[in-house]
Amino acid sequence: MRIKSFYLLIFLQFFLSYIAFSQDETAKSNKLIQTLKGKLIQSPAYISQLEKVNSDWQILQSKIINPFDEWLIQQNFTFRKSTSTVYYPFGGPDFLFVQTIYPNSEKYILAGLENIGTIPTINNDQEWINYLKQLNQALRYLHKAGYFVTKQMTEDFKQSDLDGVVHLFLLFLAQLDMQIEQIEFLSLSSEGNLAKCAPKQATALRISFITNENKSKELIYFKQNLANQALEKEKAYQLFLSKQKPFHTYMKSASYILFDKEFTVHRDFILNQSSDIFQDDSGIPLAQLQKQFSVDAYGKYTATTKSFPYGFQADLKNLAANNKKLPFKIGYNQWIEETILLYAHNKQEKPVISAKETGIYKFGVQIAALSIPINNEKLKTLGMIPLEIREEQMYKYIIGYFENYEETLKIKNKIVQENFPHAFIVIYKNNERISTNEYFTQKNKALN
Repeated sequence: MRIKSFYLLIFLQFFLSYIAFSQDETAKSNKLIQTLKGKLIQSPAYISQLEKVNSDWQILQSKIINPFDEWLIQQNFTFRKSTSTVYYPFGGPDFLFVQTIYPNSEKYILAGLENIGTIPTINNDQEWINYLKQLNQALRYLHKAGYFVTKQMTEDFKQSDLDGVVHLFLLFLAQLDMQIEQIEFLSLSSEGNLAKCAPKQATALRISFITNENKSKELIYFKQNLANQALEKEKAYQLFLSKQKPFHTYMKSASYILFDKEFTVHRDFILNQSSDIFQDDSGIPLAQLQKQFSVDAYGKYTATTKSFPYGFQADLKNLAANNKKLPFKIGYNQWIEETILLYAHNKQEKPVISAKETGIYKFGVQIAALSIPINNEKLKTLGMIPLEIREEQMYKYIIGYFENYEETLKIKNKIVQENFPHAFIVIYKNNERISTNEYFTQKNKALN
């Protein structure tokens, strides 16, 4: 996942260009775009704050997202290739993770208690600087731990300009180089259909966008209470979801809500309607998952944090007893140096385990690509001097070579932490460079 130099400017342009509301809102958007194209974008204080946003985003990518993405590729889960809808209850504004896990899905449905929000009215340099600060502040726990905290978001979204999840959704889309086509504020009819409405009356938000691979997708967010009593009163929500089948379900940092007897209606709905479920231990209890699915556990699990003692599952501890630690930390249990993930699936969809390496492959970590050569010694890291390779009219500097992917991944993670946050793994087959996806596709075919 790469960042464009001025992704925030792009974010605001798209944010304010494709609003399908009244003429007043469109005029307000155009005025803000013109302001950005003028002197304001040249403000030193604005540029300084923009650099802070970029810097924190790069840390999030290198520390959490990239290692997680590489692990997902290595596991070759079947849902990674699916174009089906993904449902993310209790996800709030966490589009970044669900898009990372399901890169080919065409529709993402998220739900939370957070406000949807409206378009900001920003009039001067200082207000723009404050807005950037508010955006970055709202991401502080995601940067640190890979999840949002509901209580913190409630406070963050009390700002007059940063008043809901729409701001974070559009920021994520811009950072991922997506082009926004349309933004719609919606409500649900009793038949479970979406209809346009005024922003302040909206209970749902839909953002249509195009990926950098020119694929059309959409993101839908519902402000929705998922407790039994609320769903009994508002049957339209689950009716809408039923129309989206087949869908995958993803859950992370869900506060063990579905362990509670007050949330059994939606828990059972997810179990009965989902084609598969990918979650951490805070989603649906293992015992419930195993009634309807085969379940694979990844990572270590020996306890829960002090905040959630009631969420501990002895059967999950036994299931994961012989597991190795995952190469990344997300979710609540990272605070006790563990991460656990569960994949509930039909037996025929069990992910393929990678085969052992063979001599036809070699692995390295690329740390730089330059148009002119440089003294290799200047790029020395972890006591290793990179090789200089001439490819595609560029001088590429690679630490390597290593015998297998797992060893290379460990070294890459150390290099990222050391001083090359954009380092990535390169793979050669018979001295011809191939992509990571190609490598795991070939390895998995070899097992069949």
